[in-house]
Amino acid sequence: MADASIQDRQPDPALFAFLEQTLQLIDRGLDYEILTNIFEMQILSRFGVSLNIHECCVCHRVGLPFDFSFRLGGVLCPDHYDRDERRAHWDPNALYLLDRFQAVKFSELETISIHDEMKKELRKCLDQLYDEYVGIHLKAKKFIDSLGSWGEILKD
Repeated sequence: MADASIQDRQPDPALFAFLEQTLQLIDRGLDYEILTNIFEMQILSRFGVSLNIHECCVCHRVGLPFDFSFRLGGVLCPDHYDRDERRAHWDPNALYLLDRFQAVKFSELETISIHDEMKKELRKCLDQLYDEYVGIHLKAKKFIDSLGSWGEILKD
């Protein structure tokens, strides 16, 4: 993902440092799935994608049970769900976390505790965002996504 976000043969020290921080936190034992989600949210802008996940795209209210609108590139509050009949119907808690992921600084992270069901929801949301707005399908990502099922194979 990091490689796909930069030009070939163009060094990017900031991206390298961010990737290195991510890997160091994984090495320290923090949740690799959530760190990956944070990384993915924060590099979306490198693909030219700017999403409004913090406030309603229509009325700009915050702190409500939002849903995502691909058409508007951001969230809608319950009063404006009707603005996009094809809205995503995502869990509002997942959108809250994605909003937090956009702004979190790794230096502030000490622990991560998110339930498995929410991790699955976050993965689904991020996959849909990347499919819709970025359009890249990396073989390495498919491999990494399949690692979770390897535990069951090894048990047999």
